[in-house]
Amino acid sequence: MMNLKSAGGIVYAGAYDSLVLHGPHRLGSHVSFGKLSTDSLLRTKDCHGEVLACSSGRVICTGNLHVRLLSGYGSIMVHGDIECESLDFTGDIAVKGNIRTHSLKVSGMVSKPRCIDATSIDITGHIVACSVHTEQLTLSTLQSTLLHRHGMPHYAKRSVIDTVVAAQVNVHQLRCRSMDADSITLSDECLIEYVRYRDRLTSDISSAVIMRNHGTSPPHQAR
Repeated sequence: MMNLKSAGGIVYAGAYDSLVLHGPHRLGSHVSFGKLSTDSLLRTKDCHGEVLACSSGRVICTGNLHVRLLSGYGSIMVHGDIECESLDFTGDIAVKGNIRTHSLKVSGMVSKPRCIDATSIDITGHIVACSVHTEQLTLSTLQSTLLHRHGMPHYAKRSVIDTVVAAQVNVHQLRCRSMDADSITLSDECLIEYVRYRDRLTSDISSAVIMRNHGTSPPHQAR
């Protein structure tokens, strides 16, 4: 396998052990890698490899992004699906398809995936998604006056997820149409239209549940 360090341009087809990319790049067709590091704009149709690490990078993928580990900070825009074992990122992630991973941890914003399917999800910031399937969902807000000072008030907005299917849920500032889980904790102005829970439902005074059902059947499993 090849190693490549580049200051800009096109990465041509090949199997690379290491790609260290400084400056704007475009991945050509049929590129695979052991580890790709980027600190600038990276454009690709599809992305296949082991580790993708961003250091204030911006990744734009017009197809699917399939790696083992996705980490770092910056922004990621994917028109297709993200598939990985672990996603640990600070910044913005925008996906038009689905996110499938074992562990998802994001500090920042996750925008408009059709479905997030993961064993554990931990988001500090803001999320808008159609559906979430997971064992453990934790959603907390970013609290800082610096967000407004630097023109990023959207990070502190109420999150919106249409459907949540989980085992354990602990969320802040979430609006949700339907939530199905074993144990649910709602805080900081959550608004849930319909809740089905099996073990426990806890809500602070600022949150509201319009309809609730204390059921006994097991929840749907994360896929």
